[in-house]
Amino acid sequence: MEVGLEEASSAAGANWSQYFCRVLLPLLKPTMVSVAIIVFISAARDIPTIIFLSTHESRTLSLLMLDYIAEANQEKAAVLGVFLVFIIFGLLFIGRLLGFRRPSLQ
Repeated sequence: MEVGLEEASSAAGANWSQYFCRVLLPLLKPTMVSVAIIVFISAARDIPTIIFLSTHESRTLSLLMLDYIAEANQEKAAVLGVFLVFIIFGLLFIGRLLGFRRPSLQ
């Protein structure tokens, strides 16, 4: 008989938040760090492309955020970053409502 980690922690007297903090997060931490590094490297590699495509009249939001960071104006950069995250999640939600889904890997 197979017993999962969640059932084992429940049998040991842990609630869901203790299971999440003591069992699940330590297992996911190396994967989350690896994914963050890969995403950062990918984003850093795309910065020159964005810089070459921009002009003085048309600045992309990512370059505007980079300018704010270079000017030591982290508050404006953080607000712009949160704004971008909301736009992305909004577009994802609209895509889900319209029925766009990722193809399953079978």
